[in-house]
Amino acid sequence: MHLAVAARTDTGRMRRGNEDNLHADANEHRGLFIVADGMGGHAAGEVASQMAVDVLTSELAQVNDLTAREAEAKLSEALKLANRSVISALRKSSRNPGWEALPRLFCYPILII
Repeated sequence: MHLAVAARTDTGRMRRGNEDNLHADANEHRGLFIVADGMGGHAAGEVASQMAVDVLTSELAQVNDLTAREAEAKLSEALKLANRSVISALRKSSRNPGWEALPRLFCYPILII
């Protein structure tokens, strides 16, 4: 089966900048689609959402058999690692106003087909 993939985000009507990030990829085994909401209006939302996408993309790149028991565990661990990465960056960058809101509201909608 051949799966063609395209992805795009939009700033919407309320914001000037787009803080969302995404990843869309497919191979012969599965499609991996990640959308990270950058929490428009909060400082560094685009940094946190890109960090989450990068971590998830890297951690899930080798997951191909979605029926394997390991796939669910790998997804869970990848989400936790992405969250820890954002929080760690927050703590290291505590001098940056606005970052304090990110860990409370940051979430990872993700779809693996």
